Parts: sequence; C-alpha cells; structure tokens
Amino acid sequence: MVLIARTGIEVDLSAPISLQSLRSQSLLLGLPDPVANGADVVRVSLATAVEFIVNLEFREKHANSKGKTDDDSPMDETLYSVLLNDVHYSLAYCPESWADALIEEAEKRGYDNLHSTWISIRRVQSRSVEDFAEPKPESFGHHWKENGWKAIALEYLRQGASVAINYLGRPAEAPLLEELFREADKIIKADSGSMADQNEISEAKRFIAVAGDISQPETGGHFVAETVKAFGRLDVFVSNAGVCQFREFLEIDPTLLNHTISTNLSGSFYATQAAARQMAQSQSPPGGSIIGISSISALVGGGQQAHYTPTKAGINSLMQSCAVALGKYGIRCNALLPGTIRTQLNEEDMKDDAKRTYMEGRIPLGRLGKTADLAGPAVFLGCETLSGYVTGAQILVDGGLFVNLQ
Repeated sequence: MVLIARTGIEVDLSAPISLQSLRSQSLLLGLPDPVANGADVVRVSLATAVEFIVNLEFREKHANSKGKTDDDSPMDETLYSVLLNDVHYSLAYCPESWADALIEEAEKRGYDNLHSTWISIRRVQSRSVEDFAEPKPESFGHHWKENGWKAIALEYLRQGASVAINYLGRPAEAPLLEELFREADKIIKADSGSMADQNEISEAKRFIAVAGDISQPETGGHFVAETVKAFGRLDVFVSNAGVCQFREFLEIDPTLLNHTISTNLSGSFYATQAAARQMAQSQSPPGGSIIGISSISALVGGGQQAHYTPTKAGINSLMQSCAVALGKYGIRCNALLPGTIRTQLNEEDMKDDAKRTYMEGRIPLGRLGKTADLAGPAVFLGCETLSGYVTGAQILVDGGLFVNLQ
C-alpha cells in the first residue's frame, strides 16, 4: 500500500483505482486536482516503498523512470516527487510506520519543520482553560486534529485562561511543543504587562503539557487529574481526536477501523467521561462546559471515509446524550462541526487560482475557513456568561458549505 500524496488521499494499490474518484474526492477536500498536477497512480509494495524512502541514490538512478511499475519494482520518479517534494501531504496520510523513515530521509534532503507537520496532523492534543468572562481561574481540556487545536488554545490564553495540553509523548513532538510554549509565553507576558499597573500579575503557571495517548482509557483521567493539580479545577473541556486515512470501503481492514474508532470516538468518550466526573463530583461548585469537535463529515457521506464519518457522527450523539445526562450537574455539552478549514496542509494548493475559486464558489461566505474561525465559537461555548443556556447543540463552522452541498 502507498498513497498519492499530492492528492492527499491514501490509495490501496493492490486493487484498481479510479482516477476520477481521486479527482472528485480531492476537489471536495480542497486538495490538488491529481490530473492537473500530473500525478500517476503507481503500483508498489509497502516493502519497496520503505526501501525507496531511505535510498539516497534513487533520484540519480531512476530520474528517467516513467509510467507504472510492478509491485517488485522501484518507485518511479513521479511517486518520488509526490512523497518527498510534497512531503507535507505525505506525512498527513502515510502509514504511521513510515513516519520516522520519511522524516529522516526528507530532512537529509533539506526539508524543514517536518516533525511539526507530522505532529500537528497526526497527534491527539488537549488543553485546559480559564473562562475569559469570569474573574476566577477556570480550566479547559481539549484533544484534537490538524491546527485548530493551536488556534483555540492560544485564543483561550489571550482571554486570560489557564491552559493544559495533552500530547502523545514522542521525542519527535519536541519541536511542536517548543513552538507552542514560545507562543504561549508571549501571550502570557503580554497579559502580565497589561496588568502591571494594577498589581494583578500572578506567578502561577498558566500553560502546562501532559503526555499520554488519548485513545487509551486511562489517559483521560490522568490528564484531568494533572490539570486539576495545576489549576485547582476543570471548567471547560474540548474533545477532538481526529485521525483519517482515506480508504475504499471494501478495503478497510480491522486494524484501520479499530485505530480510527479508538482514537476518534473511544478516546473522546473516555476523556469526556473523565472530565465530566471531575466537573460533577470533585469540585465545588460543580458544573462546566464540554465541547466535542465533530465535523461536517458527520452529516454527509464519504466514499473513502466509511470508517471515519461514523466516528464524527458519534461525537454529535455523544454530546447530545451527555447534555441530557449531565445537565443536572450544571454541565453543558455541545458539538462544533468545522467544514473546509485552510491549514498548512492545503496552503500550497490554495495558491492555485482555479482550485481556490472552485472551493470558494461552493461556500456561501465566499472563502475557506481559517483556524481562527474555530477559536471564537469554541471560546463562546466555553463561556458561561455568553452561552450559559446552550447545551445539546451542534454548531456548523463551515461558511454555509453544508446547506449549499448540491
């Protein structure tokens, strides 16, 4: 198995693939047109792919190789350029077992910031925050996908929140954490400076990181416990575990299905349950806000997302049931459903005028979403003053895309 990374779609190369299917899926996702970009569908075994990735001499030896290859043949130059020249897309969708080899080899060839790219795409994140509209410290917990987590965490910090993040704990995550802590430190120092004349500067830490795999049942409880240890209580918890490897329905295997469910849905359930137990039973006064980051994909089908869309629909249902079950404790539960959000994954794609125009034409507001577009609604739902009577809701953050799907 390998992928056509330039389209951002993982492909099972042991079976025939429809280029038209790739093309339509690419356009829907806001990714490059595989035909316009000249990407070929190449058949190659996983073993050959890994061997190729670490082969320093490949470009020189096979620069003139064209067309399709047999399963036992080296990858051709087209796939080489897809995997390394478009390495950010490769990292988004390649099998996890390839990650370290691909990063190491690509960085030897001069590509930068690959660890951060990999982490921001693949890792489940979490945070903890103080409700900006309240005078007392509060906490917000959160785990999630791509770059939306960063925008939300930093916006909560700007609003005076204390933030705890959960990360997997791999050494490769260090660059992302360092960058995040630098940005957080700037915000905290700016807040301290603005309060200096009022003698309100607090020496308490406002930003911490807690390691752990959120797909494991015990991680949510550990994260919540560490958050409460640092900040005293938990008032807002945002949950968005998100992994998605595109796969034709007939080719989805138990390993991929279980990984997707355990991260996207089971992990969210356990973390949400841990947060709710803290909010309902272990702090006074009880109460808080839980926000599940779902997706527009929860409302529509996806030909290569049959294992993914049910997990996001499950987040919607989980938040509805939690709203009913936890209302008596003063806990509000809502879901945010982002549409097409512009991130570092599709930044290069959007430089294509035709592609950008196509995507923007389908969105009534006439533009792609920004990660900051998620931050405002997330902070709104976390604020008791602004959304204290909102629970069980599903809020689309898609520029009107869903109502214009025709």
